[in-house]
Amino acid sequence: MELYGAGEKERKYMRSMIANEVNEIQKIWNQRFPTLVVGAVVGLVVALVVDAMAVLVVVLVVDAVVGLVVALVVDAMVVLVVVLVVDAMVGLVVVVVVETVVGLTDVLVI
Repeated sequence: MELYGAGEKERKYMRSMIANEVNEIQKIWNQRFPTLVVGAVVGLVVALVVDAMAVLVVVLVVDAVVGLVVALVVDAMVVLVVVLVVDAMVGLVVVVVVETVVGLTDVLVI
C-alpha cells in the first residue's frame, strides 16, 4: 500500500499504526473466539439436554396417564366380571334353595 504525498517517516508511522490496529483486532478475536465457541457448544448441549428432559417428562406423564387409565379400565372390567359371576352363583343358590323348599313344601302339603 502506498501513501501518496507522504514522506518516508509518515509512511512508516502510518504502517505501524495500521499494524498495531490489526494486532489489537487479532488479540480481541483470539480472546473472544474461544468464548464464543464454548458458549455456542454449551448452549447447544444445554438446549439438547433440556429438550431431552422435557421429552422424557412428557413421555413419562403420558405413560403414567395411559397406564392409570388402562389399570382403571381393567380393574373395572375385572370387578364387573366378579360381580356378575358372584351374582349368578348367588342367584343359582337362591333358586336351588327356594325350589327345594317349595318342592319340600309341596310334598309335605300333598
